Amino acid sequence: MNASFSKNLLTLIIFTFVVVAIVFVWNNLFPAYSNQHIYWVILFFLGMNAFALKIIIGKMNSENKNEFTITFLGFTGMKLFLNLMIIVIYAVVNKPMLFTFAIMLLAIYMLYTFLEVYLLMRLLKKANNK
Repeated sequence: MNASFSKNLLTLIIFTFVVVAIVFVWNNLFPAYSNQHIYWVILFFLGMNAFALKIIIGKMNSENKNEFTITFLGFTGMKLFLNLMIIVIYAVVNKPMLFTFAIMLLAIYMLYTFLEVYLLMRLLKKANNK
């Protein structure tokens, strides 16, 4: 396993524990706006981002630099589409809690997107300094 991927995976796992703790506190402080299904979404984000980081980090060392950009943008688009599909499916299954679920999902999506961009920027900066 690539050392940079291992380090970033550990950061991702620690970040996931922090997000779970924040959601847990939110659910206990604001029971009217709590949603227990969001924990499955956080697990989904962990898996999806770990997979994306593994593939994207592999493309960073490619001879063709366009390959990295295309892969990153493809994963970003795919993740956004999957999140929209999760919201649509949740709307069909549990419409009364849709607003709370959608807001929480989009907030978590933004958090994980910021983390992913931060990790990739750090890797790119390190690669450019070599």
